[in-house]
Parts: sequence; C-alpha cells; structure tokens
Amino acid sequence: MREAAGELGNLDPLHKRIATEWAGRAARRAPMRTGLLSRSIEPAHNGAHAGVEATAKHAPFVHWGTRYVKARPFITDTATPGAWLDRYAAYIDNTLGEIQ
Repeated sequence: MREAAGELGNLDPLHKRIATEWAGRAARRAPMRTGLLSRSIEPAHNGAHAGVEATAKHAPFVHWGTRYVKARPFITDTATPGAWLDRYAAYIDNTLGEIQ
C-alpha cells in the first residue's frame, strides 16, 4: 500500500502529458495576427496540477477581453476535463494493478 501511495502521489508525468496536449490545442485556437500569441503558449505543470500559460503581454486582453474588445478565450475553451478524468482514472487503475 505504501508503494501505491508513493506512485499515485507522483502525477507529474501525467500532468505533463495533459498540459502539453492542452497547450497544443490552445495554440491552434489562439487568434493569429503575428503568431506571437500562439508561440507564447506553454504547458505549465507540477506535482499538483496541469495547466497552460500564455506569456505574451497581450494574452490576457485577448483571452478575457476588455470593455472595447470582445473576449476570445483560446485557453479555457480548449480545456477538456472529461477526457482528463478518464486519463486520471486509467492511471490510478494501472498503478493499483501493477501492485497486485
């Protein structure tokens, strides 16, 4: 059981895969004028979460909009939590299956 807890506690490889896929979808969905915005999208992950960040200075204004510009949410609209839940469940089942 301690081995299972240790393995399940290390979700970083799974977070990395999910964040990388999400970043790819977000980069393809990002509005393109110069390409700076889509090139600035990177996966963000650690042992606790998987995410995506856009480092271009204008990214939050494009994503969330302003009072003058309509929002174009290229990151949140590409999130697919349902698919990720299936991956987490499969990871847990595989980890527990290896221990038995």
